[in-house]
Amino acid sequence: MHIVNELLKTLANDMTRLYRYLLTGYEREVRPAVRHDRPIYVTFVFSLTQIIDVVGRSIID
Repeated sequence: MHIVNELLKTLANDMTRLYRYLLTGYEREVRPAVRHDRPIYVTFVFSLTQIIDVVGRSIID
């Protein structure tokens, strides 16, 4: 168990270092677009990985 905890700490440190390296100097206010007068279209895709509970449909007379 100790080895797993140490491995997780190392991975967390590596991810933190990578995050800082990639985002150093990044400006949130700057819009990343070639033409600032045109909209940016974003496609968002997700999938359901687990169903926790299903509640039956209530029938009202």
